[in-house]
Amino acid sequence: MPQNSTQETSISAGKLIEQVINRDQDYPDLATLLNGPPSESYIKPLLSADEEFVQTNRVPIPRRFINIIVDSQTQCRCFMGLLPDIGRAWLTIDCNLYIWNLNDENDYYEYSDQDQIIVRAELVKPKPDVFGDHIKHVLVISTPLQVILLAVSTKQAQSSTNLDTISLFATNMTMPADDEQMEQIGGTDDGRIFTIGRSGTVYEIEYHNPMKWLSKGCKLIKRSESSFMSYIVPQFRYFMSTPPRARSFVIDNERKVLYILYKETDAIEVVYLGSQFNSYKSIYTLSTIKENAIQICRQQSRIFSPSDFDIETLHVISKAESKNIHLMAVTTTGHRLYFSHHKDSFRAFGNSSNLPIEPNTLELGHVRSPPPTLTRNAGELAPTYYQTYYDCGMSVSIIPKTEDSSSLRITSVTSAKAATAAAPSAQPQVPTSSISMMAMTSRPTYSETDITLEINERILAVTETNQQLVGRHYLKENSQQLASPPRQFMALSTLSVLFFSKLRPVDILYKIFVKTREEPDTTLIQSFFERYGQVQSCAMCLSIACSSDERDIVMKANDTFFAYGGLPTSTLPTQIPGNHLGRAIGQTDVAYSGKHDGFVLYFARIIAPVWKLKAFAYHGNDMNAHLIYTQIQSTLSNTKVNLLQLKEFMDRNPKFHNAASISDPRLQAVDSNIVSLELAEQKSAHELYLMLVQSIEALSFIEFLFDSTVQNIISDLHDERQAKVYNLDFSAILTTTEGRELTRELVIAAITKYGSSYSQDGFNFVSKHLERFCSSFFGPNDISFFKGIEYLRRAMHDESDMERVHSLRNSLYNFKDAAAYISDAKLESICRIYIQSSYHTGILELALERAKKIDPQDKGAAASESVTALNETTAKLLAARIDTYKNIFKALEDVLMLEKSGVPSDRVPIASQYLPAYVSKVFDTAMASDDKLFHYQLYNWFLSHGLESKLLEYETPYLIPYFEQYIPDREKSLGFMYQFYNQKHQYREAFGCLYRLATLPSEALDLDKRIELMSQALINAKCGKLGPEAEDAVNELIRVAGMQGRIKAILQGMTDNVEARQAVNELNHRLYTQQQLEGLFIGRFSVLKEIFGN
Repeated sequence: MPQNSTQETSISAGKLIEQVINRDQDYPDLATLLNGPPSESYIKPLLSADEEFVQTNRVPIPRRFINIIVDSQTQCRCFMGLLPDIGRAWLTIDCNLYIWNLNDENDYYEYSDQDQIIVRAELVKPKPDVFGDHIKHVLVISTPLQVILLAVSTKQAQSSTNLDTISLFATNMTMPADDEQMEQIGGTDDGRIFTIGRSGTVYEIEYHNPMKWLSKGCKLIKRSESSFMSYIVPQFRYFMSTPPRARSFVIDNERKVLYILYKETDAIEVVYLGSQFNSYKSIYTLSTIKENAIQICRQQSRIFSPSDFDIETLHVISKAESKNIHLMAVTTTGHRLYFSHHKDSFRAFGNSSNLPIEPNTLELGHVRSPPPTLTRNAGELAPTYYQTYYDCGMSVSIIPKTEDSSSLRITSVTSAKAATAAAPSAQPQVPTSSISMMAMTSRPTYSETDITLEINERILAVTETNQQLVGRHYLKENSQQLASPPRQFMALSTLSVLFFSKLRPVDILYKIFVKTREEPDTTLIQSFFERYGQVQSCAMCLSIACSSDERDIVMKANDTFFAYGGLPTSTLPTQIPGNHLGRAIGQTDVAYSGKHDGFVLYFARIIAPVWKLKAFAYHGNDMNAHLIYTQIQSTLSNTKVNLLQLKEFMDRNPKFHNAASISDPRLQAVDSNIVSLELAEQKSAHELYLMLVQSIEALSFIEFLFDSTVQNIISDLHDERQAKVYNLDFSAILTTTEGRELTRELVIAAITKYGSSYSQDGFNFVSKHLERFCSSFFGPNDISFFKGIEYLRRAMHDESDMERVHSLRNSLYNFKDAAAYISDAKLESICRIYIQSSYHTGILELALERAKKIDPQDKGAAASESVTALNETTAKLLAARIDTYKNIFKALEDVLMLEKSGVPSDRVPIASQYLPAYVSKVFDTAMASDDKLFHYQLYNWFLSHGLESKLLEYETPYLIPYFEQYIPDREKSLGFMYQFYNQKHQYREAFGCLYRLATLPSEALDLDKRIELMSQALINAKCGKLGPEAEDAVNELIRVAGMQGRIKAILQGMTDNVEARQAVNELNHRLYTQQQLEGLFIGRFSVLKEIFGN
């Protein structure tokens, strides 16, 4: 179907939304940000430290465990740790392991099945096919004598009020440790387990399914020495060089790389784990890290020593952050060292697509200086970074202060401005267009917010609560919405587990609004807009206004959006003096305000989760597919809720997007240039509002299809269309003509599905639903078309003739409403069904209505009559109308077939006694049209099928003009007109046609025929009482024609005379006057002179 204006608007606005989404999600590679000399750009928080890194909960170590330690008769050895994957912590008291739920201290598990002191416990993922599907984790327990593997099963709670439960299962997988206490345990995503012993040896725990044939059980494999060394007896190893001792490791699961940090030298080894099953390939060991770091920092103002770069922890850089930087090390002084395991990666960071999969080296490429040093109070330890957690641009470091207190140093990457600017309300910073509003500067900088939080407990470890999102966090914290939760962290101390939330900019703005409840001060709001800019800040205002449940906060966000959102400006402000309209001359573009572009940005962010979502993709019929479909529906539903909330905001503020009325005070402003800019912005906002409405309705349509079992609906489509629908994403549905057409196909398929279930009640269920919930997305023409389809489907199921005719008439009524928007292919399909239903008049009425609506000004007819009116547009209209008429002519040909052979058995029957009347009614309907162009095409059809006699049965205002002007064969046209007038007893007109026909120069009429025509003309002159003059003229013409006949007869007898034969031919093809006969023939031939001389 052709596009309507609303669809064209959504397509245009959709292109803008897609560009904004792409820019908003485009984050530069970390290698781009850190390309250059050592960096140290840090920004202080807007609020206090405890207001931006908020402690949300404190869970003390359960009292029962403390009592066990206190009541013990001997000194206990205790170790502690966190198990964030299952929401628990662990504590060992000698040989007993306790795992307790951080949400309920009474929910704990005790493991005491062995008598050795437990020094460490760690959760890892299991290898596939070793345990059952219900086992999602393996708990590795280390004692000085052995390493034990326990299977862990987690049962999710059925409701939010209940808690998850865990179960531990013995696996009989125990291996000797030979007095080697494991200081670190970690696992890969595919189930491999690595450990580091106190001796600095790296081990891998090899384990297999014990139920399988030839299973090797489990054992510890030393990975830090070559296979040759494992065969040398310990006595001889004493005389060989001491191997380096490992201190810690990290695993990069995305790239299948193991990084090992060694003691004393701070060397880092790169091991590749991914070439084949159980592969362990040492690639490279970098041992000159400190020297390299000092070299990189040689141009800094201070002089560095090797101790400044003593490495404390290693951290993987996820692919989301960088394709070129792979590892970061944090030193005890807080320096961050960035490494790549590909050669020259820092110098070729722009071409990451050609990097090999397997690492080939380890290079230090960048050094980032720590945040400013904190002041120290008396008795506090020198600030040393004890342990750091890092992921996706955020780090939380533990800095011990005293025996009973610590500091947390939190840094997170930000796009906030480091330097302050003028107040946005006084000097708005507006981008030149909404497309460029998020464009990065040519040299982006890596800036971080720096927060220091004092904790009156000794912190032992810190990690992130949701381990499922590790490596997958969104890097642009500005883009986060208030409705989605911030990043959560947990810190283990000697007394408790502390929970923290790192506030994002939108959370900070929300807190500022809360603070202004008590202190109505705008300083913080202005500072926030200065830091994040108008566009980002306005987008965050919308996030709060659309998500908060607190009315006063919603109103505050609403007011701030408009108060600080600025005004549109012209990109060409030059104005000619004396321009009384105050209009910028040559103005071609508008730089929209911060509130406009903030609206675009927020709209793009909330629709982004579904923008490229292929909602109809086929995933199978198994349980996994069901989970995928459920997740898709959840994403669609959440996005729809967010869009509805944004629409509610727009509806509360109609002046932001509705066209201004004539009474609007702005139209009375002196400077009409400002008015024109505001109206241009208003127009743009309104187009985006229409796009918003269509997006909501498109989501409602997709939800409707899911509720109607969408895969069953798609299965009714042809294979080619099925493939296109499976590959159809949400953006294509909104912004492409093909996407719109495919949605219409889905509606038709849904109607077919429901039509097969309901022939009477509920047959129009689909159109009613779409009219109620998707009227803007589809539009009135689409809805009318769908109603027509529904009635057509109903007619095919109706049992009585009365019901069937009623349904067919209703289908025609609705199809005529949408006639201009029905495609040629759909029109042909409808006509085929009408033919099968013996409803030929419906075809005529629908096609004629379509022709009228696609060319309401009749330009196509004008183009057919005049060459001067013919151009590209009118030619297309003319061709479209002629194509439409072809459906009528097919119907008429079918009617002729019915008249001749009867109704085929596969059609709706027509009784034989009614068939002539039916055929007559179809032709009468065609002739009753007032479409002149159609009449001319219809007459052509009659003549091409030899139906002149049938055409004579009708009298239309276009018939005679057609034969007068458009039939080049004058003998045929005059002959038809004579017959037409003769049967109408219009003698005068019949006389004129006979007279003109008789005198027409033509080889097709011989002299005898002409005399016959003149005799008929004389009869019509007498019947018509044309008077003696007309009769005398005809009689005179007949007399001369008789004379011409005598001459012709005489000359025919002169068979040997060539000139005479030529004269006979001339006399036979036209009438001559007496004077012409005497001059042209009598004078030439002597025999004629003798006869006619006197």
